[in-house]
Amino acid sequence: MLIQDDGRALLPTDLEAGETCHVTLHITLPREPGNYQLECDVVHEGISWFSDKGSDTWKRNVRVGGASALHPSAVGETPTLGVGALSLSEETSGEPPEPLPMYGIDRTAVEQLIRDNGGTVLHLEIDERCGKEWVGYRYFVRKA
Repeated sequence: MLIQDDGRALLPTDLEAGETCHVTLHITLPREPGNYQLECDVVHEGISWFSDKGSDTWKRNVRVGGASALHPSAVGETPTLGVGALSLSEETSGEPPEPLPMYGIDRTAVEQLIRDNGGTVLHLEIDERCGKEWVGYRYFVRKA
């Protein structure tokens, strides 16, 4: 694996089971030309990758070369990607997606809920994966 968690894109709306949508995903290409496999998965931030729950990932063989853009190719062929950043996009409305709403629960309320249900917090770590402006915690808990 060359770059884990490189490209990120928000879903444009909530999706029901079986629904699909298109997103634009910007990724960093490897520095060295050659043949690679691009693999994409959906993540529920801080919870789980969908593939860990049985969903298939999206995989494509790609060839990094000297061109400046993604070249269209016939079905079954390996597309050639330009050196630099790659933009894989599908037709969209052109409007940026709305921010993913996040709702906080006070840390003391979460710890009290854990105690009320027979749990003990073994370890607490600050989680900044949603940005430094959002204070989050990861709780490691044991139920008695």
